[in-house]
Amino acid sequence: MSLKKNKLFIIFTFILCIQFAILSETKAFWQRGPKALIIIDGIKYTRDDYIHWWHEWREPGATIKDDPEDFIEWMLLFREAERMQLFKNPAYQRKVNVFLKVRSLLLLKQEEVDQHINPPSSEDLWDFYQSEYAPVLKMKLVQAKTREEALKIKEKADTGISIEEAAEISGLNDIKNRLMMIGPIRPLNIPEPIRKSVYDLPAQQTGGPVLWQDSWCVYEIIENKEGTEEDFESLRKELIRKKVRSEENRLTQALIERLKKKYALNVNEKVLAAIGSEGVNPEKEKEIVISFKGGNVTADMLFKAIRKESHLRSGNRRGGMDFEKIRDRVVADMIAQTLTSREALERHYERKMPFKHTFEFYSQRRMIKEFEKVVIESNTQISTDEVSQFYDKNKERYARIGSVDMALVKTQEKELADSLAVRLKTGEDFFSVMQVLAPAGIQVKRISFDKLSASQWDVVSKLEPGQVSGSFQDKNDICFVKLIRREEKTYIPLKEVTEQIREELKRMKFTETRKEIIHKLKERSEIQTDSNEWGKLRDQLLSEEHAATNK
Repeated sequence: MSLKKNKLFIIFTFILCIQFAILSETKAFWQRGPKALIIIDGIKYTRDDYIHWWHEWREPGATIKDDPEDFIEWMLLFREAERMQLFKNPAYQRKVNVFLKVRSLLLLKQEEVDQHINPPSSEDLWDFYQSEYAPVLKMKLVQAKTREEALKIKEKADTGISIEEAAEISGLNDIKNRLMMIGPIRPLNIPEPIRKSVYDLPAQQTGGPVLWQDSWCVYEIIENKEGTEEDFESLRKELIRKKVRSEENRLTQALIERLKKKYALNVNEKVLAAIGSEGVNPEKEKEIVISFKGGNVTADMLFKAIRKESHLRSGNRRGGMDFEKIRDRVVADMIAQTLTSREALERHYERKMPFKHTFEFYSQRRMIKEFEKVVIESNTQISTDEVSQFYDKNKERYARIGSVDMALVKTQEKELADSLAVRLKTGEDFFSVMQVLAPAGIQVKRISFDKLSASQWDVVSKLEPGQVSGSFQDKNDICFVKLIRREEKTYIPLKEVTEQIREELKRMKFTETRKEIIHKLKERSEIQTDSNEWGKLRDQLLSEEHAATNK
């Protein structure tokens, strides 16, 4: 071999060695990582895959089974649904999107609000108590139609007479309906306009006039009771709850303010002002009233939302002031919901732990549900003949058990029973003869056939209404019976149970069809389970369940 050929051979061999090394390293790389628990058609599922699925799938109280068949069947159905591209179905997409939106909003709240709230200190609670719960007031309040009328009442009351006397002297009409006794009441429950002016008034003082509920109010403080430690302690739980709620509201509002800047929110006040209780200025209907990055709300869209809310809250009454309040509330709610929903989705919690596994499980479950709906439920239609045949084969299931109205008397005294039996044979009245065994009176009871003992049924079944039995043995008792009425067993008509039977047959056919499909999927799939790995995992999960149960 020439030197040139020898060099070429060496180079070629060297290249082959490098390629073999690369291939070997590549193979080794793909073989690394978690060990496979189950392999379905080349797709590897690890112990972690099973654990995450199990924690989402199991029902309360369920225990791990002897084999991973439930997981295998789940994955076979999911993969088949995926192969059929059922993820494109609108019903699937709608349900998954709603689930994602709702859970993402909860996670956003947890991240931006909940985790920033600390339990309030006693000092903070006391300050909150003093501002919202103390003092406790009792007061009288008079409602006047005009401010002048109210001032006149106030002037008279300031001379030292009671507020109702002042109202009467001032010539106020219908005093009975205009005078209110309020209290005991805490500051947080006092209407805001009145609250500001009564807060520091001592007992026996009058205040006002204040405009409230379209009336000018004058009031007299009857009692002003300062807060106490005992009262504070009795309200501690409520104070904590309301203080935490107040902090939630503050943090939520701070988040919304940040999101307004992030998404460049803008409210066009001129267009908003064109929306009135009767509708929108036609020239402004299609103009944008709320804008933000990625979306807009037009005037007519907002009016429809306001009208819907107005009807829910006020029926058909829509005054100007009420409408404006509702309009402002709808705008605020729409901004808050839109911005937080947008932000929650943009954070993609479905890609992060721990929600990632929950979302994957839910998406798979919805895919399987779509598969069952499209493939299985479409094959579970039940004909009228099938319903009729099922009814005939299972007629006893639809039986109404018969019953008897009868008087039953028992004794364990044989000689007395024999003498009573003789008297009955001579035709004496049953209730008169049996009175000696039941001095308090003999009751006639309705008893269903299935509640009668074998001995009682043997006797009663041979009697006609009105007839009396002779004495008969029933376990340790000697019994006598008078049959009053017998209602034979009847059957519920087929037409009354048709839908019930149809639904039952659907469930049965659904279960059967599902099993058949799973069997076919298993037959055409290559499934491998590492029994040693499964045994270790099962022992681990059983141990965890035992530990959790015995905490």
